[in-house]
Amino acid sequence: MKKSPYVGAKALGVVVCLTALTVLVSCGPKDGSTPQRDNVLHVGKDISTLGNMDVMLTSQSAPFEISDTITDTLVGKREEDLALYPLLLADFPSISEDGLTYTFTLKKGVLFHDGTELKADDVIYTFNRFFNPATQANMVWLCDEVIKGAMDVEKGLA
Repeated sequence: MKKSPYVGAKALGVVVCLTALTVLVSCGPKDGSTPQRDNVLHVGKDISTLGNMDVMLTSQSAPFEISDTITDTLVGKREEDLALYPLLLADFPSISEDGLTYTFTLKKGVLFHDGTELKADDVIYTFNRFFNPATQANMVWLCDEVIKGAMDVEKGLA
């Protein structure tokens, strides 16, 4: 009877798992005590090739991954069904009858790390910086067809 090629792969998988578990177990304290938790999330990421962490100036994924762990957006997206929900907004924006004006109401009490409250001027600053030609943001093209006048701002015409 011919031996299945998967038997060797399964055996190799078991050996790799046992080796990994042994390595993980050996990473604990040598005296058998429980390691002390400092309630800080430590994330390892090689950022030596990134050049910068400004998400407006890159199209690499690592700055976005890191930024997503420490910042919020106006609207969130559920992973299960990609449904949008208000995150930093009190509710979804109201939309004018002609569909050209969206009015956003920010949640009250949203604070920056320094304790200052999120205000409309902060959101306006972000949009202005993103579309300012001097910023040279890499992802502006995503908005050219979606936000009326975005391309004019990007080209320095408005």
